[in-house]
Amino acid sequence: MLLIVKQVSMYSILCVGMTFVLITGGIDLSVGSIVALAAVFAAHYCSGDYLETPLIVPIAIAVFIGLGCGLINGICIAYGNIPPFIMTMCMMLAARGAAYVYTNAKAIFNLNPDFVNISNGFLGRTYTEEKLIENYGIPYMVFYFAAAVLIGIVILHFTTYGRRIYAIGGNKVAASSTSI
Repeated sequence: MLLIVKQVSMYSILCVGMTFVLITGGIDLSVGSIVALAAVFAAHYCSGDYLETPLIVPIAIAVFIGLGCGLINGICIAYGNIPPFIMTMCMMLAARGAAYVYTNAKAIFNLNPDFVNISNGFLGRTYTEEKLIENYGIPYMVFYFAAAVLIGIVILHFTTYGRRIYAIGGNKVAASSTSI
C-alpha cells in the first residue's frame, strides 16, 4: 500500500504542474520524458565517480534540464508558432532518446544513499532490534505532493499570475488585450 501511495504522489506532483498547462488550453506530452532525462543526469552525478558529490549538484542539474527543456518548448510554441501537440511530442521523443543514449539503455546503480532517501525515505519509520520494520511511517513523497498542491493553489487562486492563467484558458485574445 505504501508503494502505491509513493507512486501516486510522484505522478500527482507532475499533475499539479500539468494543471497550469491544461487551464491555459495547452497540452504537454513531454513531461514524462523530461523527468526521465533529468533523473538520468541526476542519478549519474550522484553515483560512481561522483558518489561524494553534494546533493545540491544532481538536484540543480535535474532542475536546469527541466527548465531548459521547458524553455525550448515554450519558445518554440510561443515564438515559433509550432502547435503545442507537435512541439511537445518532438521534445518527448528527443528527451527520451537522449536519456537512452546517455545511459546506453542501462540502469544506473550504486547511488548515493542520501540521494535515494530523498524520494524513498519515510517520516517516522522505526525498526526493532532485529532490524525489522516496527512502524512504517509516511513516505516523504506525500509531503512533497502536499507542498506542491499548496503552492499550486496559492499561485492559481491568490496571485495575479494565476488570474492570468485562467484568463488565457478562457479566451486568449481577450486575455492579451486587457490588463489583469
